[in-house]
Amino acid sequence: MACQCLINITHIKAVAERILLKLIDKFRKDSPLTTTRGKLLEYLRMSINYRKTENFLFSMKEYIRKILEEVLYDMNGTAKTPVANHLFNINDGAMKLQY
Repeated sequence: MACQCLINITHIKAVAERILLKLIDKFRKDSPLTTTRGKLLEYLRMSINYRKTENFLFSMKEYIRKILEEVLYDMNGTAKTPVANHLFNINDGAMKLQY
């Protein structure tokens, strides 16, 4: 059973190519790999700009703009939700999670 996975490899070209070749060798039997290269990429609805040396910029401007275009102009009123009020109750006596 094949699965989809997104991986962003950011390194000098030679190192990124070596990693990519290892991934292709390991997983090509399961499903083909799709690659995208460049200084400006779209990844998980983010724009990632690698154009400046030693810096990069993550942006979601276009995604947010699209959401705002689709949202209702009038946001007044109420909305039903599947969340019950007890979801926000805190049990001070509960055992703390250990890590």
